[in-house]
Amino acid sequence: MNAWLNIAGCKARKEFLYLGFALSIMLCANFAASPAQAAPPPSKAEATQDAKAMQNAAMERLFAELKKIPGIEATFKEEKHLQLLALPLESEGVLYFHQDGYLLRKINEPTPSSVRVTPTALIIEEGGKTQRMELASHEEVAHMVQSFLWILAGDLNALRTHFRLHFETADVSKKVPEDWTLTLTPTHAKVKKLLQKIVVQGDGVRVRKLRIEEQGGDVTETQILSVDTARSFSKEESKKLFGRAP
Repeated sequence: MNAWLNIAGCKARKEFLYLGFALSIMLCANFAASPAQAAPPPSKAEATQDAKAMQNAAMERLFAELKKIPGIEATFKEEKHLQLLALPLESEGVLYFHQDGYLLRKINEPTPSSVRVTPTALIIEEGGKTQRMELASHEEVAHMVQSFLWILAGDLNALRTHFRLHFETADVSKKVPEDWTLTLTPTHAKVKKLLQKIVVQGDGVRVRKLRIEEQGGDVTETQILSVDTARSFSKEESKKLFGRAP
């Protein structure tokens, strides 16, 4: 009886060992066959944050290129859509920009006039009369007027100080973004009472379109046509166009 028990015990132990060995082989086979556990996909918030970071990086590259522009000369056409008028007011002219913070906007049609912006003042000439506005005394006007200069000058810090920026481009991998849109929403309390937002569209360092939406519903759309982004100005030209030699 004892001998049988010993034999049976040995047999059971062998079967147990065989079973354990078989299970080990199966587990190893399953482990080897199973793919490595993949990292969880990014959350929607993380994906959105990554996309925004790439867009912001593209915007930084664009503004770095804008800073290199010495000056601009371009023709434009403009439409003012006023709530009180059924048809828009149309005009066309030419603008000149100097990197030192000067802009001259001359309207040739339908009525000749000009708007000159300096780092400190806004000067309007129309019908032989001249009006001068000191920008330091009119912050809300200064931010609206100077926003376009800050874009052309590549002054991203100034824009970020006074606006909330939203930048979009079709291909964030481009060194200089193409087909881009920049939306500026004012953060200054006084400016917010007048201005809803500014939308700027461009291709590389060339601004193509500017849309200004006011709180009252009036909209101004400016199309920038022929553009020379390598324009330089002599002292004589600067004196004539901007009122001084920058």
